Amino acid sequence: MLSHGKSHIFRNARRFMRIVFTLVALMFALNYIFNLQIFIFREMFTEFAYLYVLLLLFVPLGFLFYSAAGKAHEFHIPFYDILLFLLSFACFFYFAMHGLDMTHKGWSFLAPPIPTAIAVVSWALMLEAIRRTCGLPMLVFTLFFSFFPLFTVYMPGFLQGQGFSFLITARYHFMSASSVVGIPINVTATLLFGFVVFGALLQTTGAGEFFLNLAFSLLGHTRGGPAKVAILSSALFGTISGDVSANVISTGSMTIPAMKRAGYPPHYAGAVEACASTGGVLMPPVMGAAAFLISSFLNIPYIQVCASAAVPAILYYFSLFLELDFYSGRTALKGMPRQELPSLRKVLAEGWFYGFSLITLIFFLVYLREAASAPFYACLTLMALAMIKKETRFNIKRFLLFIETLGDYFIMLTPIMAAAGMIMGALSVTGVAHAMSSEILSLAGGNLVMLLIFGFLASFILGTGMTITPCYIFLAVTLVPALIELKLDALASHLFVMYCGMISFITPPVAIGAMVASKIAGAPYMKTALAAMKFGIIIYLLPFFFVLNPALILHGSYIEIIHVTLTSFAGIFMLAGGIQGYLPGKGQIKIPLRVCSLLSGLLLCFPETKTDIIGVLIGFCIFAPLLWNLIHRRGRAADKEISGR
Repeated sequence: MLSHGKSHIFRNARRFMRIVFTLVALMFALNYIFNLQIFIFREMFTEFAYLYVLLLLFVPLGFLFYSAAGKAHEFHIPFYDILLFLLSFACFFYFAMHGLDMTHKGWSFLAPPIPTAIAVVSWALMLEAIRRTCGLPMLVFTLFFSFFPLFTVYMPGFLQGQGFSFLITARYHFMSASSVVGIPINVTATLLFGFVVFGALLQTTGAGEFFLNLAFSLLGHTRGGPAKVAILSSALFGTISGDVSANVISTGSMTIPAMKRAGYPPHYAGAVEACASTGGVLMPPVMGAAAFLISSFLNIPYIQVCASAAVPAILYYFSLFLELDFYSGRTALKGMPRQELPSLRKVLAEGWFYGFSLITLIFFLVYLREAASAPFYACLTLMALAMIKKETRFNIKRFLLFIETLGDYFIMLTPIMAAAGMIMGALSVTGVAHAMSSEILSLAGGNLVMLLIFGFLASFILGTGMTITPCYIFLAVTLVPALIELKLDALASHLFVMYCGMISFITPPVAIGAMVASKIAGAPYMKTALAAMKFGIIIYLLPFFFVLNPALILHGSYIEIIHVTLTSFAGIFMLAGGIQGYLPGKGQIKIPLRVCSLLSGLLLCFPETKTDIIGVLIGFCIFAPLLWNLIHRRGRAADKEISGR
């Protein structure tokens, strides 16, 4: 009984800390983003200090919620984790209180002994927080690059750069605006913060269930309906979560069993959900953290990133829909009985305000161009409208759940962004980022195709060991400059890296999305991952298409954009038919026609007029017999009608 009582006290105390810290972070964010100036000592809270406040609120919580083994604490918290919590809080509190000293007195390279010692301790604490929340592969990568300035002078070739001592490196990481509190944390604290709040609020009010029911009511009755539901619901759920695994778990727990009942093999059901959830991160208007970083790197409005990413994301989901439809046609899979599906009218009546809040978000993003504050206005709209219904009405319990969900998001997000900042800072201060970019360009011999292949492989390899955000940042400072030097579109180059980093979620040996889906489906992991690779093959090709022709991301004349978009959709249609061995009007097709269909699709998607013409001709040859039979059949019907008269 005593043990149970103590564990209950620990859980309540930990929950209390998360709620209080998250509320304080929310107040600081509102104060900074809306320039409210509500604090008594507002002169002290510069932008620099505000970033340290986020670190002191969420990094220490990682020690309370994740054990030394990297798992969530359940019953009690060891004394050493409490010490780590207090020590990390004290370190970042000191930096927050001395924000002005760091900027005005140049502490980033020359600081007094006390802040230097605190920087060294903070370095060790941050690495441990990264290990617990992000895993061992992320720790190894961050450890190597955070210490990189110490031994870069001994590295060969392009990896050699300007070296720094241990103490100078520690100061640089924690007292400069280019490392731990560099671009990633800055973007999180300003641009991304509100979108995370909006996502947490959507999840708390039950938007995930609404999106799932909406998808079931719209598509559940069509052939292969449960799988199409998985695609639509995962795309919608991407507006809530920027995490592939969370997307798979949230929607897959319902869609995968439904797919299995409809006749899909378990491994195929898992593959469908893994691919659909991977694309959710790429779908505007609320994309992953990397999209906000692109906006910051290029100094362009976030809505411009969303607009450019829209067509490739739609093409990706269009390919998934077609492949499923063709697979269902080939295997004679049917939809779910209508009596088992929710009524569309009832679903819309219960959750119409979710759509209204998204419209509010888009209005502030597009019309008023208020990227940082837009999600907060969407939150106010959602909270006000949610009060109409008893089931979604905000009370103390639901509000506390919302705050805890928000806290959980930031406990995971803050160390990742800090790690990304350390990687970016180390590469920049040593000068290796520029040298690496030049070396990659030299290695490719100035050949654009080879450079893109190198970039694709590098993105994939890095994506197997880390999340998309640090993977993107590393390549944004090393590979993207080389792509831009070859006269490629800047935004297309950044999106290329982002897309390639996502590929590892469905590609062995890691394939985290496929791994989670296979567990839900009760299918072999490798079989599920290989099926996901085949099913989501378009995500391997799309980055090459839009980086070679930026019209696909709306960079070009109206004629170019319309031309490239239409041929790409036609190409996706032919590719899906070739992959699944099925085409409408022709039914199941054999290998020669499958090869022709694949070739036609690739040529239509490849951004050149000559290849488009050849692709159209091949496609015409495939469907010519069908057109001839259709014309001939109508001719005979007309003759019969005339003779009957």
